[in-house]
Amino acid sequence: MEPSIDQLLETIRACSSRIKVASAKALLEQKLLEESEETLLVRIRNSSDNNEIETAKHVLWRKRLDDSLDGLLQVVSTSQNDLEIREAAILLGDKGYVEAVQPLIRLLISSRSETVRDGAALGLRELADQRALRPLMHAIREHPEDSTLVYALENLNCHEVFEDLSQLFVSKAEDPMICSSVYACIEGIQLASVPAYVLENCRHYIQEAIYRTENDEASERLERLMDLISP
Repeated sequence: MEPSIDQLLETIRACSSRIKVASAKALLEQKLLEESEETLLVRIRNSSDNNEIETAKHVLWRKRLDDSLDGLLQVVSTSQNDLEIREAAILLGDKGYVEAVQPLIRLLISSRSETVRDGAALGLRELADQRALRPLMHAIREHPEDSTLVYALENLNCHEVFEDLSQLFVSKAEDPMICSSVYACIEGIQLASVPAYVLENCRHYIQEAIYRTENDEASERLERLMDLISP
């Protein structure tokens, strides 16, 4: 049985699990998207719950959003609301607006907001344009803890950054989300396109990392990567 809106709001208010709260917020937004604009306006006007009010406002904005290329670029360039910018950036990718690649790259590199960067990265992931490779790698070096940035690389040809990705995998061997995305990127690389000395260097420091780590799961991930790039 699906939770009610009141149950979701209670979870958001009272639950200490960040994952459960994020899930509840996503479900709340989905439920409110099914409501009419009139019902949403009533919620905004009458509710005393800030989570309900803010989510209803965002859903109302989303319903009224001009999702043409120009409309979404307008949001990305002028909005002061990080969530709105994130949504517009993702939609630019979802709708296949290739003209948005450079604006999304500028957004990715210039924004100090993790929310905005993630939106730009997700938009670029869907557009799968090779021009995004280096900017994404730059963003990853600046924010190596952000798994969304690495996830955005998965649709690109990453042979040029093979060594960077291998080093990232080693440094984040205890992070399953980042490792999963890096592995997917490396799995898609034709190893014949990588210089032999680079492959050998990577195998060497992966082997050293396996030797040093005391984390069994990290060791298993490293061994799996070693198998992938070994002859």
